Amino acid sequence: MSFKKHLVISTAVRIFLIYYGDVQDSLSDVQYTDVDYRVVTDGANHVLSLGSPFKRHTYRYTPLLAYLVLPNLLVHPSFGKFIFSLFD
Repeated sequence: MSFKKHLVISTAVRIFLIYYGDVQDSLSDVQYTDVDYRVVTDGANHVLSLGSPFKRHTYRYTPLLAYLVLPNLLVHPSFGKFIFSLFD
């Protein structure tokens, strides 16, 4: 199997899993999305309101991560998942 085919299949699997996670999060009490993703998104919410992400009492990441996931609030809540998948 070629490298290009591997990339296409892995991209399709990641997109499917992101979609599956959204469905699972909306329907189930057991969340698919990790709580840290929600903490970072909430930190981005503080940044968006011109504050510090560290105003979120459990925020323990670099502030750059909060800026990186600002599109979660401006474009779509799963935007950061695509960014993280791209860098993975």
